[in-house]
Amino acid sequence: MTTDIIDTKTSNKRNTAQSPLAAPVQSASSPTSSPPSPPRKPRKLICLKEVAYRLSISRATVYRLKDRSLAGKGTFPLPVEIGPGRIGWHEHEIDAWLDALPRIKGA
Repeated sequence: MTTDIIDTKTSNKRNTAQSPLAAPVQSASSPTSSPPSPPRKPRKLICLKEVAYRLSISRATVYRLKDRSLAGKGTFPLPVEIGPGRIGWHEHEIDAWLDALPRIKGA
């Protein structure tokens, strides 16, 4: 009785290009590739004190505006929770809200 010995080191070699798990390689001229997006300006969170300062109102008034927006009666931007007991507002949302306020005619 003879026993065949198989060299597992050479018989189990796989070509990685043919592997079903290998990621497809896309060329630079591929129609599915999109042009690089322009660098985005980093968004900044500002605290209650900064919001009040920018709008020239008290911190209590900022909270009143926030509460009105939560109740569906206002357009003031809602804050985001930064951590336990800490909230902040997106700077660009506060700036956009301020820019959208109506102007007084004749002043």
